[in-house]
Amino acid sequence: MNPPSTAPFRLRFAAIALACVAAGSAFADGAPDPARTRAYIDKAWTTLTRSQTECAALTDSKVVGHPVLYVPIDESIPPSVA
Repeated sequence: MNPPSTAPFRLRFAAIALACVAAGSAFADGAPDPARTRAYIDKAWTTLTRSQTECAALTDSKVVGHPVLYVPIDESIPPSVA
């Protein structure tokens, strides 16, 4: 009778070790820098805004077909959307 193989254990161990190394390198920069985060938000804020009258955010290049826009029942649908 042959002893059980240790290959599955070794494979799992290697995968866990690799995941730990990858996670450790993600945090290698140290603590987050609030000043850099704030600068990023200030710079990107104009790209993060939305409008009730413009539906540019509705289009998605990954979606095939017509997009669906849900409008609250008490809101009127602008002619440019209808």
